Amino acid sequence: MYFNVAVDGATHLWRERFPEGTPEQITTGPDEEEGLAVTADGKSLISSVGARTASVWTHDAAGERAVSAEGSASNPMLSSDGKRVYYLLKKNASAPAELWSTELPTGRSTLALPGVSMTEFDLSADGRMVVFTAGRGLEPSIFLAPLDRSAAPRKIVQGGDKVSFGPRGELVFRQLGVRTNCLARIQANGTGLERILDRPIVDKMGASPDGAWVVVGPRGSDVVTTAVSLKDGSRRTICFGPCWVNWSPNGAYLYVTSKLDVTSAGITFVLPVRPDGLPDLPAGGINTSSDQKAPGVRVIPRGSIAPSSDPKTYGFVKFDFVGNLFRIPLH
Repeated sequence: MYFNVAVDGATHLWRERFPEGTPEQITTGPDEEEGLAVTADGKSLISSVGARTASVWTHDAAGERAVSAEGSASNPMLSSDGKRVYYLLKKNASAPAELWSTELPTGRSTLALPGVSMTEFDLSADGRMVVFTAGRGLEPSIFLAPLDRSAAPRKIVQGGDKVSFGPRGELVFRQLGVRTNCLARIQANGTGLERILDRPIVDKMGASPDGAWVVVGPRGSDVVTTAVSLKDGSRRTICFGPCWVNWSPNGAYLYVTSKLDVTSAGITFVLPVRPDGLPDLPAGGINTSSDQKAPGVRVIPRGSIAPSSDPKTYGFVKFDFVGNLFRIPLH
């Protein structure tokens, strides 16, 4: 069997002997492959080979428009006042990802933290601070920095990622281990490190603005994405299988995205939340095929959404692929 596989945001060609073979990657490099066909003689593959670009756009009452600076952009996040969008930008394939921002009223784009590379970030509710992860593997570090550049980024903890601001100055993050990952928190001054859950986790996603809930991904034999209470440890199933989950800045809506690969536009459900910080959810979580017409649910035909306090306004990442057909010999 021959197939496309998306790994770390890049698609390449793989093969596997049927019925009990081991998957094997057969193409590598900065270019990606999209789609494939096997030639009649079985000696070659035909695939579109090229480059994928990503740009940040906004959607509002006036329509949709691109807002990111030139390069490949990702991880959009709107400021709490909705007047600025932050995102990570790579000027080229070998360049580091840096934090940029664009003023939506003027379209002016600026580099937020010159000379600082990162893999992900979160903004404080007042828009004054950014917490981010730098480095990969088992030893990435979490840093905290003021956006006015009044001080250099300060390292808070090593061996963690997927960090977000919690209540009362806390930082909630995924603590990485050799065999298991844990959900943990630490004070912004680097003290008070503690684990939040006894059970290991695979992934951490969004946290509610009031600090009451945090979303963790499927673990082991689990096949659900779950919201965990930071108050009493109780759990609520958000969706069956993997999905991306986050709250609007004002905590009034929960955004749930399925179809998380770069080859599809994705789909996002916007659900109004109750006073406890979660929406009315089916016992088994959201089903992307049957819950699109549930009462109060809005559907956005986009993934990689940057929520605002108004569901009609949001940021998103748009992917484009430019390539040409090539014959790839099979050896």
